[in-house]
Amino acid sequence: MYVYFFNFIRSSEEFRDRKSGNFSILISDVAEDIDEITWNLAVKISRIEKSYGTILSYFYDAMGNRIGKSNFDGTNTNSTWYIRDASGNNMATYNRYNDQGLYIDEFNIYGSSRLGSFKPHWPYTVTSQSPLSANSNYFAYPSGYKQYELTNHLGSVLSTISDQKTPVNDDSDPETDYFTAIVKTQQDYYPGGMMMPARMYSLGGVYRYGFNGKEKDDEVKGSGNQYDYGFRIYDPRLGRFLYVDPLTKKYPYWTPYQFAGNMPIKYIDLDGLEPANNPKDPANQNGRNPTETINSIYEESGGQKNYEKNFTNYNKGSYDGTATTTAGISDKTGYTSDSKGGADKGNLWVNNTGVFKADDYQNFDTRDFSNYLLGNMINGTGPENIEFPLNGTVSNYMKGAGIVNDAMGSRYSLNKGRSSLVGGEAEFSGNKHMPGAAIFKGIFHPESFVGSATVIITPINSKEVMVQIFNVKSLTSSDLFKMPWNTPTSVVRYPSKPSSSGANNYGNNSQLYQFTMPIDASLLK
Repeated sequence: MYVYFFNFIRSSEEFRDRKSGNFSILISDVAEDIDEITWNLAVKISRIEKSYGTILSYFYDAMGNRIGKSNFDGTNTNSTWYIRDASGNNMATYNRYNDQGLYIDEFNIYGSSRLGSFKPHWPYTVTSQSPLSANSNYFAYPSGYKQYELTNHLGSVLSTISDQKTPVNDDSDPETDYFTAIVKTQQDYYPGGMMMPARMYSLGGVYRYGFNGKEKDDEVKGSGNQYDYGFRIYDPRLGRFLYVDPLTKKYPYWTPYQFAGNMPIKYIDLDGLEPANNPKDPANQNGRNPTETINSIYEESGGQKNYEKNFTNYNKGSYDGTATTTAGISDKTGYTSDSKGGADKGNLWVNNTGVFKADDYQNFDTRDFSNYLLGNMINGTGPENIEFPLNGTVSNYMKGAGIVNDAMGSRYSLNKGRSSLVGGEAEFSGNKHMPGAAIFKGIFHPESFVGSATVIITPINSKEVMVQIFNVKSLTSSDLFKMPWNTPTSVVRYPSKPSSSGANNYGNNSQLYQFTMPIDASLLK
């Protein structure tokens, strides 16, 4: 019964459970004053009734993302509503207390991952006001509303600091010597995520996120005692989820309620499904299943039998084991990626050491070439990072790609009014072009495999630029028919593992396409 992992803390008389298939699901908890927990058909909590009259309600979209919650204490109702992007990331929250109006409570601040939050508490209807004072030319910038998070290797929030700072003058002269940060919150965790007593600090505020960077549901069991992991709800005091793992058949050697493979110091639990800590330890990704889409494209290109022939034909060039791949827009020690927001979320990393400089292909067939690249990824063989020759056969296929037009258009716009074009590096999404490329240029055209990519534009002279496209091919980026709710998590190669071990199957690989293009000076005017 469900109590088998609770009974070392509580007696079985303290709560009730209900059978769900071969497993149980928690429906009450006396120790937490919970009379009843109601679960919806997607096995997500929809309602919690407390013994003292409080009712907590939770709301979800069709993809299972939480989009709202309310807290009714018997008299007053405090509601929170979430605004999410297409990938499910929380972009902003709105708050409403009874009928007092809707307020913009919080914006999340992102770089390559979440950096913090901005809590303006603005009314939903905001009167337009100029930030410039009517009597001066200074800019009125309100501070103290932002919190920036400081995290550890697991993504757990250890401290948050304000956007304000404290001036320090050590020698009593008129000038400030330096500034110190204002720490808004601080906390330490036990291995499973429970916050340590007497190791918590708050300067008049709270922060929504905590262990593993997940949202705290403090209204249920108190501060930091329950977390929303997306697919499941987690209790850090127990180190267990409250419902069976949807992937439990894939991991028969673990309890269905386990967290992070029972190794919470080393691993994290991405979303309540399986543990992961890539790219720190790519071997942990061994055993992931590819999508049917990738397999079907590979089979249509000739499959494994054709790959053996194409590996011989296309794996020609020189390998430099000391060279590093520096074209990516995101970097971690030993790794690089073509993506900012998706680097960690989709695990879009490649090892940045070792580059295969391919020969130019004279007898080039897009179907066979696609089979070669897909076979390298699926089998975990062949070069991890390929650099194609400047203005070579393969690179020139990308000259008319939509992602190149977007990148050049952006550079022209940013340099409008200049006498010459200034280069730059940025991430561009090929997702809007991939379906069209697959339909009009063919499923095996190189552009059909370029999702999000880093595009680097470097002026050669006043009339010509070099364009480089750095693309990471992965389960995530290569799946033409992925949706926000079924995006696969990619696999980073583990260089010391032989291909026969299977550890590198479906491992990411990268391609660098490069060619020259003329500058249209009329677009700078």
